[in-house]
Amino acid sequence: MDQSTFKIIEHTADIGIEVIGARLADLFIHAAEAMFSLIASRKTGVSTRRTARTIPIHLEAADSEELFIAWLNELLSLSAVKNVIFSDFRIDTIDDTHLKGSVRGEPVARYRITTEIKAATFHELALEHRGSSWKAKVIFDV
Repeated sequence: MDQSTFKIIEHTADIGIEVIGARLADLFIHAAEAMFSLIASRKTGVSTRRTARTIPIHLEAADSEELFIAWLNELLSLSAVKNVIFSDFRIDTIDDTHLKGSVRGEPVARYRITTEIKAATFHELALEHRGSSWKAKVIFDV
């Protein structure tokens, strides 16, 4: 995870991130990477033998902000239901209202959980396109 693509924001009872990306898809991917880097870290001494699961993602929303929150919350939900930590994110197609891609994850047992994130919120959400890059700010309910 390239930590130059995000920074952690201190927030009263929650935690937030600011993320950058060259393209909208990059922004979504970097946000997911940052979120899961807050949630868990790989245990030392755990086999690196890949037993990853690939899960398709198809989302629709009213606008890019809603799609951004839906993406992060869908990943949180799938992680909990499938008992995996996601580390590989792929977006095949994306526009302001649709996203199609996939995620890959490994069993939670291979990780040490560091932060329990309940949800990505609309509180103080900012998503903007500036020149040749995208920037987002999101607060997570912990």
